Amino acid sequence: MNHQEQELLSLIQPFEATAGENGALQDKAQDLVSFVDAALTSGDDGLIDKAVWHKYLDITGRPAFLGSLGSAEARNRWADQMFRIVESSQYTLLTMFEQRVGEHPQRPLFREANDSPSLWTYEQVFSTIKKMAASFYSAVAEPRVLLYLDNSPEGACADLACLTFGILDSPIDRHFDKDTIAFIIKKLGINIVVTDTETRLHRLNEVEKLTGMPLKIFVTDPHNRSLRESDLYLGEACSRLSASEADEILSKQSLRDLHKVSTVMFTSGSTGEPKGLAFTNYNLVTKRFARAAALPDVGRDEVLFCYLPLFHTFGRFLEMMGMIFWRGTYVFAGNTSRETFLKRLSEVQPTGLIGIPLRWRQIQERCLEQLDPAASPEVEQAVFRSVVGTQLRWGLSAAGFLPAKTFRFFHRNQVALGSGFGMTEATGGITMTPPREYRDNSVGIPLPGMRTRMTGEGELEIGGPYLARYLEQLEVEDPANASFNARTEDVWLKTGDLFKVDDHGHYQIVDRLKDIYKNNRGQTIAPRRVEQKFEDVAGIKNVFLVGDGRDYNVLLIVPDTEDEFLSDSSREQERESYFKNIVTAANQELMPYERVVNVALLDRDFDIDHGELTPKGSFKRKQVEKNFAAEIEALYVRDFVEFTCLGLTVQVPRWFFRDLGELETDNIECSPDGLRDRVRDRFLPIRAAGNNVLIGDLEYEIEGKVVDLGLFARQPLLWAGNPALMAFCPCKEGWDARLTGVTANVFLPYREQTEVRIFENSEEAVSNPKLQQVNRLFTDALYRSESVAKAAIEQLETVLVESEDRLASLVGRRLEALARHPVENIRCLAYSIMLLNRPMPDFRSVFPAFLSSGLTFLNDEFIHRIGHRNIERRRLEALRLRMFNYRTQLTWPSTPVIVDQIGKLLTLMADFVKTNPEYYYAVRGEIASWVVTQTETGLMRHAESLLVDISEWYETDMRHKITLYEDHDWHGRLVFEEGISEYEIGRLTEAFTRTTFLHKSIALAFDVHSFDLKTVIPGGIWFSRLLSQRGHNIYRVSINTEGGNHYELMVTMREDYAARPVRKVLCWLMAISEHPYGPGTLPRLGCSRPDLGVLSVAFVNNLTVWERIREYSSARTNIFVKQRPGFLSKLFTRAMAAFFMTCRNSGFQIVPGHLSPTNVVVPEPDYRAGATILSLGGWQDYDGPLSLVRPLIKNFYEQTAMHYPWSTATLDYSWIFNAVIEGLGFDEGQVFLHKLDSHLSEQATAAEKELHADLTAYLAELGKAYYVHVPLRSAIQRYQEWESLNPGATPEAREDLITTLHKLYGIDRFGETARYYMYRQTYFGAAAEEICTAFDYLLDVMHENPGAPAISLPALSELQASLQDRDDRHVFGHLVFPRTREVPNLEVLAIGDRSIKHVVVKSEVMARDGTRYFVREATEPYEIGQLYRLFLHQRYTKRVNEDDQFLVLVDEMDRLVGGICYRVESERVVLLDGIVIARQLQNSGLGSALLEDFCMRMSNSGFEVVRTHFYRRNFYFKRSFVTDRRWGGLVRFLANNGTET
Repeated sequence: MNHQEQELLSLIQPFEATAGENGALQDKAQDLVSFVDAALTSGDDGLIDKAVWHKYLDITGRPAFLGSLGSAEARNRWADQMFRIVESSQYTLLTMFEQRVGEHPQRPLFREANDSPSLWTYEQVFSTIKKMAASFYSAVAEPRVLLYLDNSPEGACADLACLTFGILDSPIDRHFDKDTIAFIIKKLGINIVVTDTETRLHRLNEVEKLTGMPLKIFVTDPHNRSLRESDLYLGEACSRLSASEADEILSKQSLRDLHKVSTVMFTSGSTGEPKGLAFTNYNLVTKRFARAAALPDVGRDEVLFCYLPLFHTFGRFLEMMGMIFWRGTYVFAGNTSRETFLKRLSEVQPTGLIGIPLRWRQIQERCLEQLDPAASPEVEQAVFRSVVGTQLRWGLSAAGFLPAKTFRFFHRNQVALGSGFGMTEATGGITMTPPREYRDNSVGIPLPGMRTRMTGEGELEIGGPYLARYLEQLEVEDPANASFNARTEDVWLKTGDLFKVDDHGHYQIVDRLKDIYKNNRGQTIAPRRVEQKFEDVAGIKNVFLVGDGRDYNVLLIVPDTEDEFLSDSSREQERESYFKNIVTAANQELMPYERVVNVALLDRDFDIDHGELTPKGSFKRKQVEKNFAAEIEALYVRDFVEFTCLGLTVQVPRWFFRDLGELETDNIECSPDGLRDRVRDRFLPIRAAGNNVLIGDLEYEIEGKVVDLGLFARQPLLWAGNPALMAFCPCKEGWDARLTGVTANVFLPYREQTEVRIFENSEEAVSNPKLQQVNRLFTDALYRSESVAKAAIEQLETVLVESEDRLASLVGRRLEALARHPVENIRCLAYSIMLLNRPMPDFRSVFPAFLSSGLTFLNDEFIHRIGHRNIERRRLEALRLRMFNYRTQLTWPSTPVIVDQIGKLLTLMADFVKTNPEYYYAVRGEIASWVVTQTETGLMRHAESLLVDISEWYETDMRHKITLYEDHDWHGRLVFEEGISEYEIGRLTEAFTRTTFLHKSIALAFDVHSFDLKTVIPGGIWFSRLLSQRGHNIYRVSINTEGGNHYELMVTMREDYAARPVRKVLCWLMAISEHPYGPGTLPRLGCSRPDLGVLSVAFVNNLTVWERIREYSSARTNIFVKQRPGFLSKLFTRAMAAFFMTCRNSGFQIVPGHLSPTNVVVPEPDYRAGATILSLGGWQDYDGPLSLVRPLIKNFYEQTAMHYPWSTATLDYSWIFNAVIEGLGFDEGQVFLHKLDSHLSEQATAAEKELHADLTAYLAELGKAYYVHVPLRSAIQRYQEWESLNPGATPEAREDLITTLHKLYGIDRFGETARYYMYRQTYFGAAAEEICTAFDYLLDVMHENPGAPAISLPALSELQASLQDRDDRHVFGHLVFPRTREVPNLEVLAIGDRSIKHVVVKSEVMARDGTRYFVREATEPYEIGQLYRLFLHQRYTKRVNEDDQFLVLVDEMDRLVGGICYRVESERVVLLDGIVIARQLQNSGLGSALLEDFCMRMSNSGFEVVRTHFYRRNFYFKRSFVTDRRWGGLVRFLANNGTET
């Protein structure tokens, strides 16, 4: 023994007796590797005998040594040595086997897990394989063996016999047909076959006839009685040889070189003939060392469970040969069914498990079946171990996708489950997760020795020492004589798979390159990406995506009929909705062109026997599409039948015929004016009716030329009250069916007769008694006699008041349809009910139906009836809004009927006042608006007459209600300033003491109706002069009472109040000061008494803008200017905005008074909204944008510059443009500015060139960035001033100030972006650069997507990710949920790929014991399935609806333990359709916490009402829900903080 051998053995020695890695041996391990490195580099490895090298390979391949190496890099270095030493020392499988037998001959190698288990020790297996090899050599001179049998110890021994003793063999897929087997036999020159069953033996006989090649067949099953005379039982053949005879036969055979082909495996491929792959002993042996380096902890009393087929690389190489390498035991499962597999697990007690994803899911499902979703970790661990046994510590999932949550399930139960990717060409594995380093959705890193590279399109290419060769690549035709050196040859193989590599070097599969297809628009689709979304979904066993070359994708679904949720026969009708919900959830994370449009449910799963799967379980896509061609084509065939009626396309869905029990051909036919059902003798009229379409007995607004009759049959909003439609269609109560292609506006056709014939027995398909009753009332109201109709409408009024939103909306729509009823009183009755009782959400959209009908809907009787009913203020306000639309949007002059009906509406409003005097001010403003608006002369005169009438009535009513006091009561109370003449005093005294003027002034100007003169203190009414011109005097009147109340009036006294121009000014003042939209811009008008020549308005007790400019100028210093930056800009902008807004409120009819800073007040402090124009005096007709802008430039800009030259450098025309946006709003303001630009282009003077240039530049930039409104700028400035004075303020104080300023300045009116902008400029104004960058990006995205809430934008998640400080994250929570007092800890997650991310908000809730749980939207389809299953377990009668939305409750391990299902019913109402908590967590407080979180979310999303069912009513009663007949269930009214009002 030379020096190198001695030193190598001495370095090996410390590891021979060590059972486990030892920290003290790390240096020795490194020394050993370094020594070998040096020997290999110098060439001294040839001085070391191969026996010593074999010992080195043996000892260092154990966990004790590999664990001592410490790092993956060190183990990779060792593996690289192994690849060279295996080659140089000719270390074969035989060498390895002999080592194991010598080390532990009596250890079991094979074991059978059946009712009669048997053991095969290493020594017994070695003896057997020698006898089998000798038998093969005895049977044929040059044996070439085909292995065609099920997994068994005998079959494994036959394979090992060939591999260890130089016999070319090929294990084949037992599902191959005879033609494929014949092909393989010819290709390899097979002369021996090892098989088992009679069926296979018969098939081999047929193959022999096909090939004409005689076969020596050895049968492993001793019970097979179909042997021919030439066939042998393998066991019997072996028993004929003694051990010495076998050794003698084998000694005469020359063993194959390491690089000579030892075995060939055939991949089935997707089409055509199977491809043969040649492996050498070198491939097989080096792969074992590579796996050992990747799994350094494996090799201690290992037990593996054999259920993967041994014609598969994982079963044959990783499992069977791996057990030999790792000195373990390989247990044959026998039956590989799910139940047998799960049963045997706990019996076999495997230490490791290698399996396809399905097996891992089966284990998880079995555990979950026995677990409550909220089970403690200890309980989960106990259940888990009862299923898998106590020894399982590692595993590998490959050949398919397994969700990350499944990996984590095994990890938390102490099983180091890794992911991997492999190919037969690579002797199995290519990549694998390093132990305990799994990363979501990855397949690990390349195995030691595996060379990888990526092509430009992302395809992975591989090379390395265990890369096989295709038979076509071999240099000689006969594989038995071929050889190749996989270590030295530079061969690269395309995997056909697209990959990406993450930042940690872990590989992620994108898709199979060959599976990728393009749709008919050339967009590339990776089906695997889509199919993976449906893994682990309850009720789904398998899916297959189709869409190659087609317009859209469809999905074949194999339902799991044994799933408890779907197996419930009562849910048969809900299955379609269930699968739609699952598909909808999956589609959220897919690109639009990847999404699934249609699905088909299959009766069977895909399988190998039908040629649809490879042995790995991968799809043979072409074959699947061929086998299911009929089902696929049906998905692309339209699911409706089309008819053409007078230019309209009528689509009748196929379910329509199914429900009617008819064939879709011939039974329904098209006639010129509708459809006829010949079987049932029913006719459905369909024809154009003006701009509408008549369908049955009603007319509808159809968008386009297509009528979806299926929608009409499902949606009660369409079919209710239409007997002909109901008689023809199988109508359903599909309230949730979306109205597409048709609006909810329904019209009764014009007709002269009162009563019409209708179909009887048309309600047979309606099961809801309430809906049946309402439908009968509709029928009576729409088609019966006047008396019957009247009674029905009166009953419908009760339904309208007492029903929930959905039914009330339907009743409202049918009352609208009565706008065309031939009887006027019926129309009037319907209108009066709508006006007085219609639920408010849709109030503004109702009345056009009546006005547009062209028929009367108000007469004197109903004006009197309605006018004497109490009406809520909000209904009056809504009516005023509708009147405003009539006034501004109708074409005037209009038709006589419209003029008449609007006149009656004005009369009605005047009558309202006489019953409800508190509405006088609003009604006066409305009627005045019709006096001054240029509509129709007769209407204007009527309005003027009504204005006089209600004024006189109000005066009379006031006289009846108040006491006019005697002179002595007034004594000492009136005080007049010096300089007011006796004449003036006399007139003022008469107005104040002899009339109702003072009481009316206070009532109308201040909305105070309880004023009593006796409460006025002595000298409490003080008159001061403000202005005196010829015939025109203005006074300030201050009134003070004993209770501390103070009122200030501005009273104007003039001689010409009775003149028509002055009366018009008064009407404009009334109309604009009480405008229905937006804040007022004029002082509130009090009392107008033309007969006395006096007028009062609320006095505006502020400095005018001109006075503010003067004050600013006199105080102007550097310090002052610095303290009030932008003062002049904001002052001018707010003041001028008032003029633009007032002009808009006049309908752009007048220039509102003198457009001067002396005629406008901007209140202080600056958080007080709006500005007030003091007088309309000097108003002119509006004549385009320049009629406003030119006076503003002259009076604001030029006048200021002349009086205060310092301002010239400050004044900026952009303030006018900003004032337009502030006054008119962004959209209307843009239109105005463009008109101004157009007018300036044509009319600009030389002096206006600069204005025009500035406007052009302004418009070019407008919209590119977020427009910051003046109140928002002011709020930010005020915060910054405070912060400069309080630099050390706490985060709580800073946020409190932001909240206060937000409310003070009314920032909410500017939308969500304003709130985010304010936080960016205040709390986060001085944040770290990373935070500022993320925030600015979010604001940019919000600006570009104005309709999208921030909570839906992935940029919000990026902002939160940048926040590390706890206080910052708390403030962020209030930013996201502003209506919630106590915001929970929350996390904003961006889910999905970069290009299609969507946002999920995850909030924290607490159980009573302090355990944390989390609420979030369902992110995966399988979570929806789990939630439905949880409802089922709790016996909750939850119906599946395709509009269901979901929140899930998960624990810290992301296990689903509860959730909520809900649906949006309207803009303000959400239906809570179910809440469920896992049984083990009930009474933990989580139900309440989940409900409160839900209400918080709904409130912050703008909902006002949560409605739910009576199920679990006690639970809801305790949590602020109340019963409400109108809503048809339990309701909770949400306030701004998400709690009840």
